[in-house]
Amino acid sequence: MKKNMKRVLALALLVCLAEVLASSAKATTITAGSTGSADVFTTSFGGTTTVGDTGVNPWSALTFSGVDRTVVLSDPANVFCAGCLDFVFAVSNNSTSADSIQRISDTSFAGYLTDVGYTTGIATGCATNATPDTVDRSLNAQVVGFNYIQPHGVGQGQCTVALEIETNATAFGHGSLQVIDGSVASVDSFAPVPEPGTLVLFGSGLISLAGLVGRKIVRA
Repeated sequence: MKKNMKRVLALALLVCLAEVLASSAKATTITAGSTGSADVFTTSFGGTTTVGDTGVNPWSALTFSGVDRTVVLSDPANVFCAGCLDFVFAVSNNSTSADSIQRISDTSFAGYLTDVGYTTGIATGCATNATPDTVDRSLNAQVVGFNYIQPHGVGQGQCTVALEIETNATAFGHGSLQVIDGSVASVDSFAPVPEPGTLVLFGSGLISLAGLVGRKIVRA
């Protein structure tokens, strides 16, 4: 029975995120150190390109377990720039879990604009698709979080709605998704990264700066 439930939830999440094709948003940015209400994104069908997909990943901690999936979309309707990246994920909590999920967070978003919310109109196949009460961003801007305030939560046998972080990023790499209550589960995800050309320019700038500092020291 437990294995069957996991298969059902995994399939539901596959369907859920495969159908998240595009969105329009209120364009309310979440800045470093701030907390606010989640924006509500309205789904539409067509236009986006899936450029990253983790597939369905199982996760577990001491008191709960489930599955999740993250996809990255190149979105022509992105609120920051046409073709910029949306990070969309959904998480389920197994019916055998002892705890509900109270927080889900993703890293690393420092240096990027983010519009954070959830996508409506997508059925995950669970009895309840839980919407977050608040969203926030850490002081260093790295972590974007979705909070389910007590007595709410993503309960046993439930799923989240499709959670979405819309960004002005144009490239992505490895990230880490944290599922939190009394314990913490970590699972692979995606996050924005600078374009390779940007890294080269940044590196060149550091080299030039080092050269200037070196010349000043010699002159002194």
